[in-house]
Amino acid sequence: MQAEPLIKNCQENSPKGVITPGWFAGFVDGEGCFQFHINETKNIFKPYLQVSQNTHDFLVLKMIQKYLGCGVLVPRLEEYTLEKAKTVSSISQYRVYRESDLINTIIPFFDENPLLTTKAKEFSDWKTLITLKRAGAHKTELGRNKMFSIKSGKNGVS
Repeated sequence: MQAEPLIKNCQENSPKGVITPGWFAGFVDGEGCFQFHINETKNIFKPYLQVSQNTHDFLVLKMIQKYLGCGVLVPRLEEYTLEKAKTVSSISQYRVYRESDLINTIIPFFDENPLLTTKAKEFSDWKTLITLKRAGAHKTELGRNKMFSIKSGKNGVS
């Protein structure tokens, strides 16, 4: 992925640089999490990447979405509009749900740009859970037990 210029017409206090692989990896190290939602009663096994940011800095999340070319923006608006949410303490998120985007974009990105904190172990477990799901492990009791064991381990996959 090549660095892309920031969105034009940013407000004066907006970031003025470009997103680079190292910057994004470091940002996820601090502000991201690798989620793997399991709802066994509904047979839902849903991995996703989530990056959170104060809504005041929503533009950063838009830049990340543009840089990666996938994912959705989730402003926490409650009863607010985006403009109103920017004036209060509110958290917005960038999420990547689509499994093909996780496999073709997110996993290769972090394989090539390793995380430097304990989040690297979280990523490794998350990647293992996705591999197990793709292999159909979630369809057997033994496979589900293995997935639950990894998810409930020490490495922090949410």
